[in-house]
Amino acid sequence: MQPLILQPLATFNAPAIDTEIVQSSFFYLDTTEYENIVFWAEVLEVHLGGAASVEINYETEPNSTGAAQVLFTNMIAPITLVVTPPITPNKILMAQNPLVPVGARTRFRLTRTGVAVGVWGVTIAVYACAS
Repeated sequence: MQPLILQPLATFNAPAIDTEIVQSSFFYLDTTEYENIVFWAEVLEVHLGGAASVEINYETEPNSTGAAQVLFTNMIAPITLVVTPPITPNKILMAQNPLVPVGARTRFRLTRTGVAVGVWGVTIAVYACAS
């Protein structure tokens, strides 16, 4: 397994009107050589701003052209973020026939559930191991 950093520790905030925060393309992982990946998020703070929860979506795209953001697809169901511990690994393994296998590039997207009335966001670092 190759250790990877999907996102160094950072704080992400969005106004109430926004429903998602997409990771900067600068931090997307090139995952063309991998078929298995395990993610875990270190969550230091969660700001709900009145929303019900904040979720992380681990997404991949089939090619690395970067031409269309719509090609990114969730590899697993969204995960509700809570301040850690515990750190729970989230696996995408070819042997387990994932709904969407690991593609050329991998990123995360944060989404809020419910209606926010103020700024929402998280302070998070996201790590991975891939093979």
